[in-house]
Amino acid sequence: MKRETDEIIGRVNGKFATVNWTPIWYYYRSFDFDDLIDLYRLSDIAMVTPLRDGMNLVAKEYLATRINNDGVLILSELAGSSKELPQALLVNPFDIEQLSEFIKIALEMPLKEQKERNILLRKRIRRYDINKWSSSFMKALNDSSNKEYSSQVKLIDKSIANKISKTYKESRNKLLLLDYDGTMVGFQENPNKAIPTKDLLELIKKLTKKEDTDLVIISGRPYEFLEKYFTHLNVTLVAEHGVFTKFKQNKWEQKKSISEDWKEHLIPILDTFTDNTPGTFIEQKTSSVAWHYRKADPELGTKRSVELKTVLTSLLPNGLTLLDGNKVLELVPANINKGVVALDLLNSKDYDFILIDCPPSLGLLTLNVLVASNNVLIPIQSEFFALEGLKNLQETIRLVQDNMNNDLKILGILITMHTKRLRLARKVENLLKSNFKNKLLKTKISRNIRLAEAPDDGKPAIMYDVDCAGAKNYMELALEILNEKK
Repeated sequence: MKRETDEIIGRVNGKFATVNWTPIWYYYRSFDFDDLIDLYRLSDIAMVTPLRDGMNLVAKEYLATRINNDGVLILSELAGSSKELPQALLVNPFDIEQLSEFIKIALEMPLKEQKERNILLRKRIRRYDINKWSSSFMKALNDSSNKEYSSQVKLIDKSIANKISKTYKESRNKLLLLDYDGTMVGFQENPNKAIPTKDLLELIKKLTKKEDTDLVIISGRPYEFLEKYFTHLNVTLVAEHGVFTKFKQNKWEQKKSISEDWKEHLIPILDTFTDNTPGTFIEQKTSSVAWHYRKADPELGTKRSVELKTVLTSLLPNGLTLLDGNKVLELVPANINKGVVALDLLNSKDYDFILIDCPPSLGLLTLNVLVASNNVLIPIQSEFFALEGLKNLQETIRLVQDNMNNDLKILGILITMHTKRLRLARKVENLLKSNFKNKLLKTKISRNIRLAEAPDDGKPAIMYDVDCAGAKNYMELALEILNEKK
């Protein structure tokens, strides 16, 4: 990369340099701070465009030297400081054309506009100095600690676990509510490639033959997709989050939705974000529209999704809501969602035991399930970032317990993707033991290559390789929950 840069600069200077002028001065070394300040002062434009970065103090240092409030800061929107410096020219560093355009804008920017921008920027960095930052950081740290303490929940004891096991065995009617993407099949960059395998269809067929068990597939997929692959099976199908329902072998029923006039106003916004974010695409359904960013650069896709949510939230008409899924944002009718469908199914028959599998996100579907459930099993990876997610989930569970479902209890916490030889994994396990004591299940799901391969093959781990360590771990988990011994 450096060699290529040197060659390009050499060609430019060779073509345009004169006796008294050199277009590009290129230094690949550090400077004393005094010399660096002099360079900041001499610069009309500062261009700070990292693809990955933390806070980036260079941008703030440049602004601090602009005592006359002149100069222009071009800043990558992926730099941490971009959140504090909105008056800078914020650029997508992956977009070369936009970067070129912003350089031209900076060169031609009137002095008045430069000063208006820099007065606000310099006021911000002057107010939010190191003392203010350290104070707010410590406050956030203390608040987090207090929140963690207050959100701790009591562990269920062995008697409750035995009761759950007994209830399951004695139940006359069982209801299985299954999501499709991420549950029955693995996530795919192209949703059309996530099709059910022959083994999965055969497993569903066997389950439907049990007289005491009803199987329901609740998906955001179009009804045409579910019709193609599952209509020959004796299952209830729910498409587009509840817009279409097919009770076993009956005809499809469509719930009345809101007017679709909103599409002509909101789809152009989705188009704009799609054009500015490579790898994203729009999926239009009968009553909803989804914006997928699974194939986009992870950091850029996440940032754009946050921006899009902010824009759409302020424009949503009555009767329309925004669902935040796994690498997808979806506009759907507010009166129709998977949770409402699930409650309708629960009320349609007297079930004794119901198992609901949720996607790995804390969205509207998960919240609806928590409201309707008695117990929740929490899987957690052996990573510190997962602990942060656990704290958020605990707080959500506590709020549900206090306001909507007093009977909700945590059945247990399950460690997944565990490698016992790694110090990090052992440390995470010890932290969980110290904070959750007997709530932590004894079974741990080991990190296993066969487990990682199973979703790609479209099979459950036990069907993909029943003898692998991961499959055995899941069978041990079932025995632990049911409180049975081999």
